[in-house]
Amino acid sequence: MKQISFGAGQPVPDRSLFKYDDSLVFELPGYGVAKADCGEPTYVCHVVDSSHVHYVTHKKTCHRKDCPVCYPTWQKRESMAISDRIESYYKSTGKMPVHYVVSPPQDTLYNSKSLFKALRRKAYEIGKLRGIRGGCMVFHERSERYSDSETYTKSHCPYL
Repeated sequence: MKQISFGAGQPVPDRSLFKYDDSLVFELPGYGVAKADCGEPTYVCHVVDSSHVHYVTHKKTCHRKDCPVCYPTWQKRESMAISDRIESYYKSTGKMPVHYVVSPPQDTLYNSKSLFKALRRKAYEIGKLRGIRGGCMVFHERSERYSDSETYTKSHCPYL
């Protein structure tokens, strides 16, 4: 066990519970394991009056990003949240939102959380220099471009 010296030269054992993992993995939605009841039909009903009952059929969903059955509901929630932010910006300022793309040099490394955070911080700095005040930035690890039958990939950060 690692010994750390505090104050009067008395060693204190290192009692760290967790090791810090700085690795960064981009995972595609829908590649996890579904729960047992994901996608099963369920009914929501309420009594309209003493002689009428109204019900709607739904599918059970866990709304998780990694669920192969329910990830579309996660995508919808995420996109609606972004859409709501953009709409509230327009309503409060009267200004139309603008779409910017910030692309790092292709030799930029971002294979750890600390490097990715630095890359993201740099993208925000560049946006600030260009007059972007807030918004939504989504990092895309890959972007395919087709030109002269050659495919290449490029990481980028679109701003809205």
